[in-house]
Amino acid sequence: MITVRTKEKSEPFRFTSEFAIVKIKINADKTVSGQIGLAEFKNARLEKNYGLPWAKVVSPVYIIKCGSIGKIFSNDPLGQKKVEIWFAPINSY
Repeated sequence: MITVRTKEKSEPFRFTSEFAIVKIKINADKTVSGQIGLAEFKNARLEKNYGLPWAKVVSPVYIIKCGSIGKIFSNDPLGQKKVEIWFAPINSY
């Protein structure tokens, strides 16, 4: 499920959601390309974010900075938007 958030100046946030397939290819040099629904991205970068110093985070969070992409699904209210994909390793106990 992907959710796009929009906001007009004095209005509350509006959320539009729809299911979309996400495809990601991470290269050895940390460049990333892929697709989020209808939108493609290229030349993105994979970065580590260890979080805030006072937060108790065991594993780093990884961020793919996709840059500006187009419509993700047909009723996406934004023609262009900056997108970051945040994810972390899953630890099993």
